[in-house]
Amino acid sequence: MKPKLHSQPQEPPAQSSYIAEQSLSSRNGVNHSTDEPSSTPCQAFECSRNASFGAVGDRIYFSFSAALCSKCAKKAAARVAAVPDDRVLLETDLSELDGMNDALLEIAEFVAQAKGWTLEHTVDQTWRNFKAFYCWEALG
Repeated sequence: MKPKLHSQPQEPPAQSSYIAEQSLSSRNGVNHSTDEPSSTPCQAFECSRNASFGAVGDRIYFSFSAALCSKCAKKAAARVAAVPDDRVLLETDLSELDGMNDALLEIAEFVAQAKGWTLEHTVDQTWRNFKAFYCWEALG
């Protein structure tokens, strides 16, 4: 039997609960923070502030990149600051290796400033978060 298709698109629930519900479908979840007004992930700030992480499991993370955070630094800094320390990931948004180290350093410095951390602490914390997200220890 074929599933029924809705003739009209259904509106998602409130953004923060929508993100939480979407993350329930998988044990891992990454929200990419953007400044696009119609983008669900741009609600990372609201979700992290309002979500009960126990309700969505212990595996939801928020990933930030210099390319996205540089578009609206003040809002991005508030988003980074609102995300729990053990849920922050870094990314480059680059598809090529050229420039990747510089892009990672740029976002690490941005996160360090937004969180009030040293660069060394930022690297250590996000490395622990990366390993937790990918179950690094479980892979042995």
